[in-house]
Amino acid sequence: MPTLQLPFTSSAASPVLFNDVQGVPVGTPGYYAFGVSNAGTQGLTVQSVTYAGDAAMALQPFAQPLPVTLAFNDEFVIPLVCTPPAAESYAGTVSIVSNAANTPVAQVYLSCVGMP
Repeated sequence: MPTLQLPFTSSAASPVLFNDVQGVPVGTPGYYAFGVSNAGTQGLTVQSVTYAGDAAMALQPFAQPLPVTLAFNDEFVIPLVCTPPAAESYAGTVSIVSNAANTPVAQVYLSCVGMP
């Protein structure tokens, strides 16, 4: 069965940080990407990837068009950019819809901190 695997766990209380703890300089784009892989024995089809949250963050173009089907251990990379307009914290969520038996709709919580 198809199994979606992420390289981390995240929650609204413990989001994934852009540029780790250093933050992103105000007005400068910071880039972050993570991979979704198939840990299952059947094909994992990623049907959609969407972003919701602060406008400082956005999805970047994907290297592969959606939908994409991943064989065992194949990976689909989700690139994002954050350009903080002020020295504040910005939050957003990436939603990944797939045919995964374990997580048909996976949520990744993100945080980008603007540094002066």
